[in-house]
Amino acid sequence: MIRKDLLEASRKKKKRIIIIRLALIFFLILIIIALVVWSFYLNYFRIKNIEIFGNSFIEKEKIIGNINSSISGKYFYLIPKDNILITSKKEIINNLQNNFLRIKSTDIIKELPDKVIVTIKEREPVALLCEDKKCFFIDDSGYVFEESPFFSGDVFIKFIDKRENVGNLVSDGKLSFRLIPEDEFRNLINFLELLSKDGIKISDIILKNEDLYELYTIEGWYILLSKRIDFTIAFDNLKITLNSQIKEKRLDLEYIDLRLENKVFFKYKD
Repeated sequence: MIRKDLLEASRKKKKRIIIIRLALIFFLILIIIALVVWSFYLNYFRIKNIEIFGNSFIEKEKIIGNINSSISGKYFYLIPKDNILITSKKEIINNLQNNFLRIKSTDIIKELPDKVIVTIKEREPVALLCEDKKCFFIDDSGYVFEESPFFSGDVFIKFIDKRENVGNLVSDGKLSFRLIPEDEFRNLINFLELLSKDGIKISDIILKNEDLYELYTIEGWYILLSKRIDFTIAFDNLKITLNSQIKEKRLDLEYIDLRLENKVFFKYKD
């Protein structure tokens, strides 16, 4: 009987020791967590300097305000977001590019102990998308990103979208979209540059169904072009036709059809 009591007392003692050890370990873990959290609140590593480079049109103060908004608050309601060691560059970049559509790319460098260097690249307009009485900037990748002020003359080539299956994106309240695929847009811009070097100035481009473009010249005639053919061949065909068949009757043209690689059609005004 005495032996059983001793064994029972020994088991209870061991159990108490285990509980005490677990409690100490738990308490030690809490202390370590508290110290780690406390270290994130040290002023030394809190972001205090934000430097902005590369902006021309977007105001520096607005960019800094957006960044401060991104790094305000806490992760998991506990850890401050403005600690440079854990600040999310991805979150800053996403917020900037979602709020400033003119920003094409963003690069962020953290410089200890408290500086963030932000370099942005802004979209440069190369053309306009016009619908009704409003126009919107398009960059060199075909991305529509911002309403433009009024431009007189031919400062920018104007795109007019008449594709029935696309819909009126701008009128539907949607900005920040690609007008046509990037490769297609770049090929078209390169074609326009070839035309310009040869003295043919385009003022308006109408996008139509079946991958068809109508390119209107300032001389009053237009070019029918399809994205399905090689634009370099189309340009060579245009030059040959203008120089060998049309010649001095160029201003009497209504259109030139370059949709086929091996044949060119053209029509004079009635």
